[in-house]
Amino acid sequence: MRIRVPIAVAFVISCFGSTWLGLKSQAPIGGSLDKFVHFVVFFLMTILFYWMLDLPRKKLLKLTLAVCVIGASILSEIIQKVLGASDRQFDMNDIFANILGSLAASGLSYWYHGRQLERRRQ
Repeated sequence: MRIRVPIAVAFVISCFGSTWLGLKSQAPIGGSLDKFVHFVVFFLMTILFYWMLDLPRKKLLKLTLAVCVIGASILSEIIQKVLGASDRQFDMNDIFANILGSLAASGLSYWYHGRQLERRRQ
C-alpha cells in the first residue's frame, strides 16, 4: 500500500478544518443549508480519503465504506456532542447527510477509478 502524500496532506488539513467547524459553537447556518454543508464536507473528505491510498479498487472501496461511511459519518456526530459546545444537539439528519455525502463520493470515486483502469488497459 502506497500513500499519495499531497492528497494525504490535503486530507489531514480537511480533517482539522472539519473538526474545528464541528466543535465550535453553534453556527448561524440552519435548516437545509446545514445539511448541505454536512453533505459537502463528507463528500470532499471521502474523495480525499479514497484517492489518498493506492490499493486495489475493491479493497479501497471496502475500506472507504468502513472508515468514511460507517465510522466517520456516525462517530463525528457523537464526538461533536461529547466534546462540543453545550449548545450542540445530536441530530440524526446530520448523520444522514454525512452518510449520503460519503456514499456519493465513494460511488463517484469507485466509478471513476474503474474508468481510469479501463482506459489504461486500452
